[in-house]
Amino acid sequence: TPDRQKPFLVYSNRIVTRVLGTSFYIDTKTASGKEEVSVKTGKVLVSSNEKISLKGPSIIVTPNQKAIYEPERGIFEATLVETPRPILREAAPIPVITALSFTYDQVKLEKVFRDLSDVYGIEIIPENSNLLQCRFTGDVSDEDLFTKLKIICLTTRSNYEVQGTRILIQGKGCD
Repeated sequence: TPDRQKPFLVYSNRIVTRVLGTSFYIDTKTASGKEEVSVKTGKVLVSSNEKISLKGPSIIVTPNQKAIYEPERGIFEATLVETPRPILREAAPIPVITALSFTYDQVKLEKVFRDLSDVYGIEIIPENSNLLQCRFTGDVSDEDLFTKLKIICLTTRSNYEVQGTRILIQGKGCD
């Protein structure tokens, strides 16, 4: 039960995760020696674990994002999880996603990117506004987010790059 006077804190080797109503995963045994917190739903506040307190650097992580703590430098990096999943909105009447349709017929990328952004909760930013006028035809419903983006980018002669917790789409646009 949420209680502001008694927050739910999860302590690991070098970080503290403050639960803000969510489901998440903490990995303290990465090959690189860094610690990671990935969020599935809701959000968490992740801080360095300095003498069991919530002092020092901190970061808020939301669905499809993860915080990576670099102990040597004492900093956090925010990025996307390896496989982003559709997120459930609190206002949704049914908390289960049964089927998402990403089938398009000559639809402007402006709508395609907005759909992807809404479903995955990830900001998608075109570096060139002309890209938004490109049209896409295809069914990418059964693909993961990054495969969807690869297919869309291949058909529009563009590419994407993950920058922190956002996705940048690069390309000239369509004629």
